[in-house]
Amino acid sequence: MLVHGQQLGHGMDESLSPPEQQLLAEIDAIMHTDLERGRKLCVGLIEASRLMRSPLAHVQAAERYGLIMDHQGHAAEARNVLFEALQVAQAQHLFANEACLLEQIARSYYTNAEYRPAIQYWARCVEICETTGGSDRVWMLAKVGLGQIYDALGDYASAATLHRAALGRIHLDYDPWLDAKIKINLGVNLMRYGDAGEAREVFEDALALCNEGKFWDYAAESHLRLGEMFLRQDRLDQAELHLFAGLATARMVDYRWGEANLLLAIAEVKARHGKLEEALETLMEGVKISEEFNFIHILERQHLAIARYAEQLGGYSTALNALKAGFTLAERIQAAAAPERQRELEDKAGLRPSPARLLVELSNHPALDSGKQEEAFAILCRQASAIMGVARVQILLLQEDGLSLKSPSIFIAALDRLERGQEWGQQAWPQLASWLSEPESIIAHDCIHHPLTWGLAAEYLQPLAISSLLAFPVRVPGRLIGLFWMEHVGAQRNWTPDELLHGSQLADMCSRALANSERKRFQREIHQLNARLMESNEALEGRVKERTRELEHANEELHHAMAKLVQSEKLASLGSLVAGIAHELNTPLGGALTIASTLMDEAQQFEDGMREGRMKRAEAERFVALCRDGTAIMQRNINRASDLVARFRQVAVDTTSEQRQSFDLREVLGDVLATYAGVLQQAGHTLECDLAGALLLDSYPGPIEQVISQLLGNSLLHGLAGRSGGVITVAARELDAERIELVYEDNGAGIPESLHRRVFDPFFTTRMGQGGSGLGLYLVYNLITGVLGGEVLLSSEVGHFTRFTMMLPRHAPQGGVTAPAALS
Repeated sequence: MLVHGQQLGHGMDESLSPPEQQLLAEIDAIMHTDLERGRKLCVGLIEASRLMRSPLAHVQAAERYGLIMDHQGHAAEARNVLFEALQVAQAQHLFANEACLLEQIARSYYTNAEYRPAIQYWARCVEICETTGGSDRVWMLAKVGLGQIYDALGDYASAATLHRAALGRIHLDYDPWLDAKIKINLGVNLMRYGDAGEAREVFEDALALCNEGKFWDYAAESHLRLGEMFLRQDRLDQAELHLFAGLATARMVDYRWGEANLLLAIAEVKARHGKLEEALETLMEGVKISEEFNFIHILERQHLAIARYAEQLGGYSTALNALKAGFTLAERIQAAAAPERQRELEDKAGLRPSPARLLVELSNHPALDSGKQEEAFAILCRQASAIMGVARVQILLLQEDGLSLKSPSIFIAALDRLERGQEWGQQAWPQLASWLSEPESIIAHDCIHHPLTWGLAAEYLQPLAISSLLAFPVRVPGRLIGLFWMEHVGAQRNWTPDELLHGSQLADMCSRALANSERKRFQREIHQLNARLMESNEALEGRVKERTRELEHANEELHHAMAKLVQSEKLASLGSLVAGIAHELNTPLGGALTIASTLMDEAQQFEDGMREGRMKRAEAERFVALCRDGTAIMQRNINRASDLVARFRQVAVDTTSEQRQSFDLREVLGDVLATYAGVLQQAGHTLECDLAGALLLDSYPGPIEQVISQLLGNSLLHGLAGRSGGVITVAARELDAERIELVYEDNGAGIPESLHRRVFDPFFTTRMGQGGSGLGLYLVYNLITGVLGGEVLLSSEVGHFTRFTMMLPRHAPQGGVTAPAALS
């Protein structure tokens, strides 16, 4: 199967410096022709990018380095460099680069028949491409890799499905090199489950693409596959033609994997020609390459072929040894293909407890829920060292300043004991502030060069030979509390997905232990507080009772005072009515009095004239006429006064009673407004009415008259005080079949918006100490929303108007509605 090739999923980035761009372009130009020079250029750029802290140059150089090392047959040896670059890409959120590096890392495991990590990294690569809108190119390469694993396990149909899926996306990011790569892998699957016709077509398509694009490594691969196919059909001449062409091409570009495979196939052609000794010589040449580069899949087949040829030549000892070597490699490959089963058997047999079992046992340890922080930390650190296979474990807690970390203790596996832990602030760990701003897991395969940990290298990591570390945030609900920190001593350790999962689970257990510790502490504090509260409870109860009595007494006095004030406000409203009717009565009664005085004087003169005998007919007629006209005027004035008194009596009675009756709102409003007409006229104000149609209500006229009287008094006292030419408008209309809208408005001083929510509160007044009780609008609100069962809304603009809009039901509620004491 094809195991290498150019797989960069992106071009040059403008954030790279010009020298970096130039060097990367030079590497790309020689990647398939001068591998060793390309590798050295990559190494130089990686070292320079570390010093210059240039993350993008670092990861792109590492990508090319991994490709070249894979091409040379040293994929596993490139793994440390790839993991170092991976941690840089993850720290910088370079998702496209991360996916590309994961693809190469997966391939390095696949080459060594380590299928579980290969599957994990290829699957993660696909996930990143799909969730971040990543490269279609890298997605296709990962799918090809997964297909290769199915092919190695003998599931050729599933492998072909994966390769067809990859080929289905080739139009999204077309590249003839990638097209050829996918077709070669698909052709292998087709050939192995018997579809030779389609296999030959895709191999020939791939070969044409490779020759045209000068992809000599893949051209060699295409020749190999065509040769293998013709060999299966026993068409030896055509097979030999393709195999030798492929071998020459592979050697031209130092393609060692292809060379080893081609030598194996050429040996089979020679064996079928009866040249068994030449076949064995060819195989031994290929074995040297496979052993040098650890091509165990090829080496297994080579040993089995040697066993067959040696047996045919009579070399049974050689055949037996080769057969044993082949089966040993097959078992190694099978073990790598099913590591979970092997570990499960070892776990059940008690030979090696699995990390999963140790994690379960640790999660059930009573120390985690005891609330004893020191004991829980000791158990966690000791067990984490065994589960993760690390040299040192500590739990770093965030200090009160929020800018430093301190560990109570650290477990050292080599000494099997706890010692004093670390304490780091921003000065000792310069990258701490960066981590605190965005606390995420620190996955440092190479912690000396990790973006978040290299600042600890000189003073901490290097003196202790710490090469790799894992650190997971520890949180309790609502906040960050620290780090669960694990250190590996020795050669670089590339953390696997399983180890990352286990590390995260250990951090979760640490969070649980801390949460339980806090919970226990809170419980102790609550218990202490409860004890103190119990001690003072009796004294408090006595004080509360005493205070309650005082408040009840004060409240009772307040209610009495309020009732008196409300009554005073009602009397004040009635006083306004009295003043209005007195003003109105003054004119007709004054006129009647003047006429009566005049008639009395005339009558005296008439009597004197008659007694003295000097009365003339003309004077008698004049006196009669004067009496007739005077009495008519007196009658009119007295009738007018009588009407005013009758109206006043009606208003006064209605205002001081709440008798329910059916009435026309226009008549009620007309009566109360007539009583104020003189007062308003004397003050220089105008009253306008707009009362539409018949407005029949089954309600309480008295409270309505009292409301209007109160609002008129408010206008005179507040809104229009000190002004002339004011206009008061009273309008009423039918809203619907159930409600009447009554609007009262004056064009006076207005009410500031900040006071709108308070004007209906009891005792609120802007004229405290100047005759205002603060109960007028409170009374209005209670009457409207209480006995009348309606609503009242205020709108006002300072210096322009104040408007009260009242919605009254045509049928007042029975017994009235209890209104709130104040409007909030």
